[in-house]
Amino acid sequence: MDYVEVNGIVYYTNDTVIGFVKEGEDHSFPPTSQTYKVPMVPGRLIEYFHARLYVARKNQIWFSDPVAFGRTDPRRNFKQLPSTVTLLGPVDDGIYVADLEATYFMAGEDPGKAVLLKKADYGAIPGTKITAMAENIGGYRGSGKVCLWASAQGICLGGNEGLFVNLTKDSYHLGGRTEGAAIFRNRGRYQQYLLTVWV
Repeated sequence: MDYVEVNGIVYYTNDTVIGFVKEGEDHSFPPTSQTYKVPMVPGRLIEYFHARLYVARKNQIWFSDPVAFGRTDPRRNFKQLPSTVTLLGPVDDGIYVADLEATYFMAGEDPGKAVLLKKADYGAIPGTKITAMAENIGGYRGSGKVCLWASAQGICLGGNEGLFVNLTKDSYHLGGRTEGAAIFRNRGRYQQYLLTVWV
């Protein structure tokens, strides 16, 4: 199950179901009577960016209508990648996305007009993405929100304006890993990206 919290409401999905928990009660997205619209589809990953929910479903990235998280348009509200999507990582001005083959930056607030800009010829290990503020990342000079995640080629950072850095490309690789989990630990002067991965 993957989760994202938006204004005190927790949205979740797990490839089969999608819904939300509000004030301790579980809800499904209701049917819609609008022409050409359907309830938001379930998927493996879920994220929020600029008034929309984003869901990774196989090799597609689906996005909701703006502000209407439970509704999407199956004619146009998705992007298709070559293989299974393994990363949705929003920053302030776009979303980092990856599949099994590559990593991209999708800039701008309108996903229908956004272009996927390739940043690396390798993807991300699912479950290893965390978000942090740039000032908490040692040696990084960017600002605003950043994402960290693991890839077969090292620990990667994605910042605003598409600034992508592989922080450990010369020292630490994770080839052969298929999934993982991560947290960002903030202990006073020390900030750490803690990672566990498995085959």
